[in-house]
Amino acid sequence: MTLIILGAISVLTPFTPFGWLIFVGLGFLGVRIGFWARIKSYFNRWRTNGGRMADEIIIKLKPGDSLHTVHSALIPILTRAKTGTRLGYCAGLVSSEGSEHVTKNFERLVRFARHLEQLHGFAVFSSGDIFRPEVLEIVKHSPEHDFYQFWRNVLSSGLVTDVFMTPRWERSRGAMDEHETAKKLGIAIYYLDFEI
Repeated sequence: MTLIILGAISVLTPFTPFGWLIFVGLGFLGVRIGFWARIKSYFNRWRTNGGRMADEIIIKLKPGDSLHTVHSALIPILTRAKTGTRLGYCAGLVSSEGSEHVTKNFERLVRFARHLEQLHGFAVFSSGDIFRPEVLEIVKHSPEHDFYQFWRNVLSSGLVTDVFMTPRWERSRGAMDEHETAKKLGIAIYYLDFEI
């Protein structure tokens, strides 16, 4: 009760660190504020933005690690990022146009993911969020089929509920494999017809 009183007093004097005590006190009493899910959703989405996923993954990797280690590091991040009952994955071209286009294509997928998050209100990630150059450097010796299996495992984790296929995805063997995996698993698939 003291926390509620202190919190109410601090509301009268905003910009003090005690303003949140009213919510803590109400929480102790079992009262949830109506917009708590929205606040939680905002901070969970924040964790997937701007390469933060890769930052969390890279600290768990050491030279010579495999995609299995990346997968083990990724699943808890995706679990935390999933807001409510939905989590999206943005698939598309990465290396099919040549290795000189990989960075550009990763950046494109990240832009799509951020746009889709804003549009739909739940977390969306892409391969560009995970495979920044530092991560790619560690797993660069992994054969192509290991990357296919990596994404099959991610999609089979039960966390991804929506897959967004970006334009020209049909030109990518990896994206085609992800599409087939999503179809087999009954994951909702959306075909985007716009560029970012």
